[in-house]
Amino acid sequence: MKIKLLTYTIASIMLSACGGSSQDQAKNNPVTNASQSSNNSNREVTNINCIETGAYACKTGRTEPLYTFQWALNYQESFFKKFKSIWKNDADPQNYDLNVENLHRQGIKGQGINIIILDDGIDIKHEDLSSNIKLDMTYNFQNRSNDPTPPLLDENKNDAHGTNVAGIIAAAQNGKGIMGIASRANLGGANYISTNTLKDTIAAYGGAPFSQNVDIFNASFGRNPITPPSYNDRNIELLVLRNLQYLRQNKGAILLKAAGNEFIADTQSTSAIRDCLPQFQNILSCENPAHEIQTLEPTTIIIAAANTKGIKASYSNAGAVNWVTGLAGESGLGGEYGEGVARLRHFLLQNHKTQGPSIFSTDLQGCVYGYSRSDSTDNLFSRGLSKLNRILNNAKCDYSQMNGTSAATPSVSAVTALILQVNPNLTWRDVREILKRTSRKIDLNYVSRSQANRLVDLKTGLLLNSTGTKNDIKDGATQVSLEFGWQTNNAGSQYSNWYGFGLVDATAAVELAKTYKAGTLPSRLQIPQFSNAFPNIHHLNYGQVTRLGIISMNQGNTIDQFQLRLSGPICAGSVGIFVKSPSGIISTLSIPYNIYYKSGISKVQNYSLGSYAFHDEKANGQWEIFAISGDKGTCTSEVSAQDPLKVEYRVIPKTSS
Repeated sequence: MKIKLLTYTIASIMLSACGGSSQDQAKNNPVTNASQSSNNSNREVTNINCIETGAYACKTGRTEPLYTFQWALNYQESFFKKFKSIWKNDADPQNYDLNVENLHRQGIKGQGINIIILDDGIDIKHEDLSSNIKLDMTYNFQNRSNDPTPPLLDENKNDAHGTNVAGIIAAAQNGKGIMGIASRANLGGANYISTNTLKDTIAAYGGAPFSQNVDIFNASFGRNPITPPSYNDRNIELLVLRNLQYLRQNKGAILLKAAGNEFIADTQSTSAIRDCLPQFQNILSCENPAHEIQTLEPTTIIIAAANTKGIKASYSNAGAVNWVTGLAGESGLGGEYGEGVARLRHFLLQNHKTQGPSIFSTDLQGCVYGYSRSDSTDNLFSRGLSKLNRILNNAKCDYSQMNGTSAATPSVSAVTALILQVNPNLTWRDVREILKRTSRKIDLNYVSRSQANRLVDLKTGLLLNSTGTKNDIKDGATQVSLEFGWQTNNAGSQYSNWYGFGLVDATAAVELAKTYKAGTLPSRLQIPQFSNAFPNIHHLNYGQVTRLGIISMNQGNTIDQFQLRLSGPICAGSVGIFVKSPSGIISTLSIPYNIYYKSGISKVQNYSLGSYAFHDEKANGQWEIFAISGDKGTCTSEVSAQDPLKVEYRVIPKTSS
């Protein structure tokens, strides 16, 4: 199956796939109290607690010429602020950046942390990257050298994805271009998407010298399987990911992965059977991030994307395995720098307009290769023709823009580097917990704003004008809503399929990390085997809700993730799966009329889904499992006594009783 890059730009739509100190030094330089948050301060100030030395010590990105366009780092003073149609409502008190400037004023810039970018390569000689490149963490899978720079060939003209990711994370603070969120982290990279071998997968994820000392893996790529994948614990790829728990001297490496960009449509597919129903576009997610089996692994932190308005980016996949949200913006096509309105060109999206900028970053050098080049048809900046104060500010085309969950993921990878800098002994689970606890709840009323709570007539697939609630999910119901917005579970954890636990807040995360007891959550996460949920299902009614069964649990474990696995004759594109916990929380693990609806898929084997909506709840009590079924479409399968549907489950425990 082909790996694809998860950038939602016109360039990707047209493609088939889209130095600092050591960690020991970081331990000996504890970070003290934070200064005023960047959300409340516009001024460049000298921080008396500065831990950084050098010409750029404890300075923000105002030293960099393109910083005004980096809204994800400095929302209050952004160039884009004056364009009201792409900005937040004036009455909204929040600033939708990563809240990172306060940390930069303390000199917290990722020193000593090793980050590898598994992608299409990195331009390691770029003026804004070269000083942070660590050559013993770079690798080229094609020629087996340590230079992953994409070759300057026509077929590689668009291979700027990894270089963009690199800049978002760790573009140097040097008075040139942009500033990375973790501008002094150590960067590595490999052209991983050019390979499909198991041997190379093992090498990429810690099984080779170039990857064995990595702290953070950034995976801004994904797969959209044309049939529901089989999830098996003996899958070697999954075992490789679970082995990440043993890196960082058994503290565990952190893997961050993009949620995907098919909320509206699968723009990478040329087959009509991958088209989702038009009435759901922009309202319900076409694709489910759980359809890529890597995203079901708790060792993988799944990242959704938000834009300049502080709401979900139009393309960002919704699903119950999303962990947190980073910043990525929209297409950035219109105007001079992406401030204008543009109509998407892909045939599936011709009725959709996109507003707002994406993320500015580093590009392949020169105006011939990369996303910024002289033959680009995007905004003026991408053609090297933009001017600020009457001066060309990208004349060499060395900088460009990127969106997609591909851009959101490195924003969180970089924040993770800042977390590890102040507390290098944290386990990967500690880091994940810190991100969860400190993320901000945004777009609180998105179900009504987006009309995602409108009732769906399960018999016809029509979206009705009236709205519903989770109380409509009952055996035999034929009209239900499929999205319930933010929910607070019995443990007090707030979760949303659109945003996970919320938008990442760098300052809040680092402040918690300073005092967080490392090892509170051990690196080893015990993953039990699947068990039968209840007796096999011998009949399933389509066009209605069917309660498949009840799972009674006596265990007092605290939940990390709840998973279900289905095997049997089921129309995968017609059936959604909802789970109701003993506390009454209902999680949408998948929706009916999904991306498999037109494919006619009539049987699944070990088709797995997961949810973090129950995170921190106790497992004991009665759990109800519902099939929310639309019409069959072209599918012809029937559940029967001779050919039953098997339902398995497991609770991955956060802690054991």
